[in-house]
Amino acid sequence: MIRFELYNTMPLQKKGIVMYNNLSDIQVAAAEQYKPRLASEDPPGWYTSEHPLNRCPGVTDYFRKGWLVRSFENVYGNVTMEETSAMGAFSPELSKGLQFAHGHLSRVFKLKLPYHIVSDVDTTLLFCDATYHDTNRDGIRIFQGVIPLKKNKKIQLNPIFSVSEHYLEWAATNKNPVFRQGEIMMQLIEMRRAFD
Repeated sequence: MIRFELYNTMPLQKKGIVMYNNLSDIQVAAAEQYKPRLASEDPPGWYTSEHPLNRCPGVTDYFRKGWLVRSFENVYGNVTMEETSAMGAFSPELSKGLQFAHGHLSRVFKLKLPYHIVSDVDTTLLFCDATYHDTNRDGIRIFQGVIPLKKNKKIQLNPIFSVSEHYLEWAATNKNPVFRQGEIMMQLIEMRRAFD
């Protein structure tokens, strides 16, 4: 069984020094409220039992698998991607040589979430877009990847995202967060590796 444990200190890096900020009571309450939850308990808003895709197991099995990870607070960014409370600073090295959809010049950031992932068995998680739960964010994509979990060993949940510069400019101009509080950011799916 996989669980998500809240911890109330967040790493904040400034000028190469890692410091830890305690979360406020309001942030702790929000992090508890928006803790990752089973995807099977939260079907996409468009889905009904009468929907034509109900007969497509590839779709329904996918959106019911794993956990949905939501933003526990409004996450703001800017074109230079300076450090904010949850959003790590933009690092050009993270995106060196990578191709992005639609040819956007993308900014890359690591989102620092106040959760540890813990499993009671050795297993593997796939980090992926919540494709069927997506909230129409054409300018944001997760760096998909696989993370091995060792029994009872805590792993901090720090996904990496790419954001198009156009989307960042739009968000800054309209004073919109990159991620709204409670918005689904990604999906985690447990998988068995064929070569294990």
